[in-house]
Amino acid sequence: VQRAGFPVYRGAVHDVLGRYVDAARGWGWDYAVRVTGDCPLVSGDTLDGVLAECKRLQPFDLATTKPAFPRGIDYEMYSVPLLEHIHALLDVTAEDREHIMNYIYRHEEQYRIVRLQLPASLQFRTEFLVDTLADYQRLTALLHGQDIHITAQSVAAREAQYPV
Repeated sequence: VQRAGFPVYRGAVHDVLGRYVDAARGWGWDYAVRVTGDCPLVSGDTLDGVLAECKRLQPFDLATTKPAFPRGIDYEMYSVPLLEHIHALLDVTAEDREHIMNYIYRHEEQYRIVRLQLPASLQFRTEFLVDTLADYQRLTALLHGQDIHITAQSVAAREAQYPV
């Protein structure tokens, strides 16, 4: 990634929360968007709408697509001051430092959480999460023969046409 000209930040291996805070501070961000590796079909096509809605709904501590969006097209956008606040708390567990939004969800009453609504373009039952070998095999079969520009919508349409 770095050789391709994209900036890269690497921090403590066992402290995801610390890495997010350090990266956000280093690049001067006000907000960060969390996208995870088990969601391979997140894309600009879906993220652009999420960002526009987040901009409209500010201020918030956390804006989330969970549970409205199909699993595997998950976005969580949060303020950097929120990350810094959680990073400094004494009751943050090692698991919270790895799964950084768990702390917020357990203490929802303390934070301004916005739950984003599902746009009509994403109203289908397909899940895109890749946590298991079976998930990977299913998605690989759905993507077989697809052109380079793959969207959640195109995969859902293909699954409806050719169930795996």
